[in-house]
Amino acid sequence: MAINFDEDPCGAILEYCYLMKDANGQMKQTQKEWEEENFQIEQGMFAHSMQHFWNGLVDINVLIHQLSRDRDKKTVKRQLRRIFNILENKSLIEPDVEDDNPHSILKQITELGEELYATGSYLEFINGPKYIFDKWSPSVAKIYSKNSSEYWYWIFVLKNSNCHCKTRC
Repeated sequence: MAINFDEDPCGAILEYCYLMKDANGQMKQTQKEWEEENFQIEQGMFAHSMQHFWNGLVDINVLIHQLSRDRDKKTVKRQLRRIFNILENKSLIEPDVEDDNPHSILKQITELGEELYATGSYLEFINGPKYIFDKWSPSVAKIYSKNSSEYWYWIFVLKNSNCHCKTRC
């Protein structure tokens, strides 16, 4: 299932960069699903963007055009520039390595970006410790012993509706 741009803009753009890197066309159906989810197109219109011809490179201007069909263009432009800056500053995307222009608008996903996208941990990496704490704090309990000053942290992890505990002293 494609990540929706309106719900998780950074994740959607990172996913798009990941899908565009597919040189063998094995993810063509997933690319199509992403574009149908995020590019507001009229019935019968051609959904695929020109990005397929750029060998894994993503152009912010094409994304601005495609994503602003049913959204405010100024908002999309501002949002995409911010997202591209975040992803590039965190080394999840980079300018085209074959382009001599250091300010190239063509970007590609890095190995780190691929790994974080594939493991679903890009939000933790982008947002840092506070995000991780807020996400996992409901599943952590600190248990004190009545007879000593010893305590344990228990991390509860739900797997298939069964609760598993991990301890740390």
